[in-house]
Amino acid sequence: MRRFIIPLICMLALPQAHAAGDATDSQSSATVKIAPVDPVKQKANELDLLFGQLHREKNLQGAIGIEQKIWANWLANPSPTAELMLSQANIAMQDGAFEPAEVMLNKVIGTYPDYIEALNKRSLLYFNLQRYDEALDDLNTVLEIEPRHFGALAGRGMILQAQGKLSAAVAALKEALAIYPEMHVVKETLKQMEHDSPDI
Repeated sequence: MRRFIIPLICMLALPQAHAAGDATDSQSSATVKIAPVDPVKQKANELDLLFGQLHREKNLQGAIGIEQKIWANWLANPSPTAELMLSQANIAMQDGAFEPAEVMLNKVIGTYPDYIEALNKRSLLYFNLQRYDEALDDLNTVLEIEPRHFGALAGRGMILQAQGKLSAAVAALKEALAIYPEMHVVKETLKQMEHDSPDI
């Protein structure tokens, strides 16, 4: 598995109509307040736009740029503390300190169970520890929340490959490519698997 590795209020002044025969020429205006944009909905709308661009992009560098914006969207959390703990857990994992990394990730997920990047990162930790079933459980949760999570689909493929479930692994990798056609690592992995096991 690869480490994957992140209120608008408008005031609208409308002229108020005057009845015919009004003796004065004075004008008044009504102010209409537009409710603040829901940040959750705004984030979802941004993702919809980015995924549309990602699916259409045929240039690898262009696709990578869109991918990075998607990761930034997924990494964002209302709690700066949660983001910091996720970052610290990632550093700990890179240093091979899996136990403290797991403690931090468990704390983040315990408070923010829908924080998909914490779940995704914990699945990577479990993969590194060969705790494959737990890794798949976390990825399944990620995909329940965000079915377009190409990183989770790719991760699922890698885990299934490690378990020797090659047909299921290929299916997961193809799902990832259906969302992110230029995902280079997945394309190369799939090509190698099909070369090594042409009957799958």
